[in-house]
Amino acid sequence: MLIICGEGTDFGPDYLDPVVSSVREQTFADVGRTLEIKIQRWGDEAWAVGAAALVLRESFSSPKFEESNNAIWHRSPT
Repeated sequence: MLIICGEGTDFGPDYLDPVVSSVREQTFADVGRTLEIKIQRWGDEAWAVGAAALVLRESFSSPKFEESNNAIWHRSPT
């Protein structure tokens, strides 16, 4: 599934139809022909909600024993 969102969705079908057509034509192995494409008119803050969800998931997940050095609280800054 491909979700297209952001300010570009405000331009409507005149803008989005060619985008969807290009995705369908330009993807490899004919994936574009069967790909489900959704247009969402979420606000520009939608990316922040997704980022926050990833941070919360990572922060509160229990790392597996062999992956304990990969937990967010064990990572050293690079």
